[in-house]
Amino acid sequence: MAAIRTSIGFFSSTRDVPFTRPSIILPQSVYYDAFRDIAVASDGLALKGYKQLGHGELEYNWSIGSTKITTEQARTLLSPDIQGSSEQKYVHQASMFWQGIGSQASYGISLLDSQFSYKQANFDFFADGDVIVQRVILNWRYQAEKWDLSSELFQERMTIDGFYAPGFERAQIGIGGYLLGRYRFDPKLTALISVDMLALNKNDKRGSQLGQLGIPSYFGYQHSLMLGASYELGSRFRLQAEHHWVDGTGRLSPSLVPDLERNQHRYWQVWALQLMYWF
Repeated sequence: MAAIRTSIGFFSSTRDVPFTRPSIILPQSVYYDAFRDIAVASDGLALKGYKQLGHGELEYNWSIGSTKITTEQARTLLSPDIQGSSEQKYVHQASMFWQGIGSQASYGISLLDSQFSYKQANFDFFADGDVIVQRVILNWRYQAEKWDLSSELFQERMTIDGFYAPGFERAQIGIGGYLLGRYRFDPKLTALISVDMLALNKNDKRGSQLGQLGIPSYFGYQHSLMLGASYELGSRFRLQAEHHWVDGTGRLSPSLVPDLERNQHRYWQVWALQLMYWF
């Protein structure tokens, strides 16, 4: 087996290469950064190809494999209090992208099915458990001379068996997506704006049911607005800055055991500044 890049969505395969991303922080509804190191690549088998058809070009990708999860990654995703170990049993992915001849728009669909397991330690707050994540993403992009738009919408089914306690079972369907636009004033200066929305449970979009568990409702969703700009300082340098206004903490880690002590604010903001150099 060999290491293979993820081809789910527009930016998954190169999200760890700064100058290939439209923004410093990608929309978190689709590109959850706490999961980035696990999602960017896996060990397994892959098939990738292009097919020229009568009215356009079709790109297709398929892969199956798994990624080793370190203790640090498991604590980031699950809880810093875990004592056991976690592994990804498998991740099965497929995607197709289509662009017509002479068209400025491209369309795609991405599918993911993955299973994770947790093995408790001798002295542990948590039990043995399994988590299954199944995701469907619809992709759309339009590129003009001075501007472009990208959008991805997803639905994700997550089932949990155990982990919190022996015999525990939960299944929920989350939804979300983003719209991201760029405008190039000239070859050097580009402006960027995005709107990103996420609900972890589509039947409880504002997280009101979490109150029954003693968890603030804003842990059930995360919506954000981002404004940014980039400037080409030379042929190999780019300076980029952006500001995010966020409502909700649904994409702050850990994902299975919310950190109520650190994430006490429904509204929060992020400034990001990045200087890039490539050779």
